[in-house]
Amino acid sequence: MKIKLRVRLIIPFKNKLLLVEDTKNKFWFYPGGKVEYGESIERAIKREIVEELGEDREFKMDKILFIRDFILPEKNEHSLELFILGKLNNYDDLEERTDPEYNNEHIFRFINIEELPVELYPQDLTKRIVEGFKNGFEGIKGEYVGNLS
Repeated sequence: MKIKLRVRLIIPFKNKLLLVEDTKNKFWFYPGGKVEYGESIERAIKREIVEELGEDREFKMDKILFIRDFILPEKNEHSLELFILGKLNNYDDLEERTDPEYNNEHIFRFINIEELPVELYPQDLTKRIVEGFKNGFEGIKGEYVGNLS
């Protein structure tokens, strides 16, 4: 069995969230990625931000909002995902930025909180993120949510 640790970054800006559109597979997700063996969560976030958004970007972590299991029995894989709220030092030129690691099929977009796509995963957790967004994420801190879709 493969066990992975992943970080998903919740990056609000004005009344929007920074999301990634997978144009090939037709779904959306929160930016982030895998934590490599021996790497701290903080270091993984720093690496992912540089890889995906550029060397001039830094992410300041506010808090871990949610922890969830992501289990794919067909792949014999179990991931633990941390959904982390934070801010960037620079929001310029992020709209329409592509991730070259994925043949530019991953596109970063700011989406209005009231207009999030239905295909944003995980869907159940997104509902909770929207509720948290509307109340400034008060009262949410490191909540374990299990294996949500």
